[in-house]
Amino acid sequence: MHIHAHTERLLIRPIALQDNQFLHELMQTKGWQTYIGDRGVRNAQDAEAYIGKIRRNQQFFYHLMLQKDTQTAVGVLTFLKRDAYEAYDLGFALLPKYQGQGLAFEASSHYLQLLANAKQHGKVLAITLVQNTASIRLLEKLGFLWQQEQIEDSQRLALYARSLP
Repeated sequence: MHIHAHTERLLIRPIALQDNQFLHELMQTKGWQTYIGDRGVRNAQDAEAYIGKIRRNQQFFYHLMLQKDTQTAVGVLTFLKRDAYEAYDLGFALLPKYQGQGLAFEASSHYLQLLANAKQHGKVLAITLVQNTASIRLLEKLGFLWQQEQIEDSQRLALYARSLP
């Protein structure tokens, strides 16, 4: 579900081709490379192609998180339906200088509330590497419960789920 929304500190909108510079910067961070993985995006042109591919996938919803007061992009919020899973999964990534400020929680909790209000999804998943303790703490704070550990592409993943009212 694509949204245009705002929270106390953030504007949230669908990612656009012109966000390629920001996405390239985000995808080069140590956190993205460690916990999400290399997506082959080496420059802004690659990022633009990546955004185009995402936007053509009717089951991938990438949103940009921007600071409300400065319109500065700080991260992404994702809602993806992967073939291997029965429900959509929620994800988030922030530039390092914006981590630890509650922004991912603010955006994610708002998005989950919008999903609950829309009554289109009874369950939402979240998938992360087992060693990504910061994301796991945030998922648990958002009400996600651990379901299982699984191996995918030789990586240990933790699968979390949350029911929506």
